Amino acid sequence: MSVSINKYAFSITFLLKYVQNYLKKKMPSRKALKKGQTLVEFVLLMASISILSLIFLRVSTRGLADLWQATINVVIGPYSPTRMRF
Repeated sequence: MSVSINKYAFSITFLLKYVQNYLKKKMPSRKALKKGQTLVEFVLLMASISILSLIFLRVSTRGLADLWQATINVVIGPYSPTRMRF
């Protein structure tokens, strides 16, 4: 009985080694896969940062001129002869 179990263990080991070698030949290397993954991650990160920057600029510049004008008039004072008119 122990001989037959040992025989099956050898055949399973042989089969696993055969499958591993077959997959190594057919699959691309991990290094090649990581290069592609890095490129995709970089492109997605760059796109998300660009979109967030554009959204921030559009939202923040809506009332920016009025804000600066009000700030300058507060600093100058309400009754200053050099009150700025825009």
